[in-house]
Amino acid sequence: MKKFLFLLFSIMFTLGFSQDNCAAAVTFTVGSNVTVGTINGTPETLMCGVPNGSTQSAAEWYKFVASATGMVTVTTDLPINDGTTGSDDTRFVVYSGDCSSLVCVASGDDISSSNYLTTVSFGVQAGTTYTIAFDNRWSSSGFDFTSSFVPVDCSTSFPYSETFNNDGEFFACHKQFDNNASGTSWIRQDLDLNGDTVNENFATNGSGANAEDAWLITPAFTFTAGNEYVITYKYNGADNTANSRPANESLLVKVLNGPTPTSTVLSTVGTHTGIVQTGAFAALETSATISTATYAPATSGTYHVAFQVNSPAANGWLLLFEYSITEQLGVEDINADQTQLSIYPNPVKESFQVRISDAYNTAKTILTITDLSGKVVKTLPYSESYMVSDLAKGVYMLTITDGTQSESKKMIKE
Repeated sequence: MKKFLFLLFSIMFTLGFSQDNCAAAVTFTVGSNVTVGTINGTPETLMCGVPNGSTQSAAEWYKFVASATGMVTVTTDLPINDGTTGSDDTRFVVYSGDCSSLVCVASGDDISSSNYLTTVSFGVQAGTTYTIAFDNRWSSSGFDFTSSFVPVDCSTSFPYSETFNNDGEFFACHKQFDNNASGTSWIRQDLDLNGDTVNENFATNGSGANAEDAWLITPAFTFTAGNEYVITYKYNGADNTANSRPANESLLVKVLNGPTPTSTVLSTVGTHTGIVQTGAFAALETSATISTATYAPATSGTYHVAFQVNSPAANGWLLLFEYSITEQLGVEDINADQTQLSIYPNPVKESFQVRISDAYNTAKTILTITDLSGKVVKTLPYSESYMVSDLAKGVYMLTITDGTQSESKKMIKE
């Protein structure tokens, strides 16, 4: 499983004078304090959702190369920016890509209604260049900024699950692409949908006037030839009632050989069109659809899964609440001659049958069903058949033991 490493990482800092356009942006290293002079350079034109319009007339440009994958925080919220020594009203936009084809990463303006300085955190990929434009929307006076880095471990293993509950894993380990420059892409949100004061976590695409081609691509997974990989994902549409844009979403799930939309599509394992909002707004997660797809690679190697939203114009939102990937070992891995536990049918709708070897003491045999988080959802005495109509859709592990021997097998509940 992935781990978020809470270790602040500070690097040596190189000071330079800011330059007046993107191509001449000064390189700095994430670490300590940087002083920005009077803002009088070329303004940015790609605004990336930064608040309060595009009436700026100048900007100063800086850039850095990420030395590792993780989260970077850039802030002007410093004592020196008191309105006298340094400006106390800042705004900036963060990009990746080269100056001829900048890609939005993040943006920010006021920290609060009483603090007009700016703090922005965003995911970075090792070796990628990030450019920051500080503009004069509120002031042309100079100021200081500082930055810090938190590394994120994007390694993966099975079973793997993602619930979109932190920015580090979403922005550093996943990649988001607005593939047709529609102005909408995948973001992560914490939002109290049902009014219980506890936020639901999900990934979502924007609701725009234009057709979309937004890609969310997972971190790398090592797949083994002969094994089967089960991809389970939970999603719903959501109406944009404020702009009269009902959900009419299209979701494709693809297996790729690389981490970009231009990578080779090895298989489209899920195709869902005409996705509408199921349930009331407060029940978007509990009413969501759970779908399961499988992929069996012909060769061992590194693979990625892509969630592509290619919805038509004037659409609502597509909400992806979670996904998981589990590995089903091939026959050569589990040695079928020694396997004593069998489940039929699998996937399961309402009931299934179990067969075990005569070596088991059935009077002492117990069947345990756990979800992918390891939570035990059922513990039952041995029987040749079981009813599980009350189980939620998803992937479970069945373990059977008589105290001296045990076996486990994956079960998919549809």
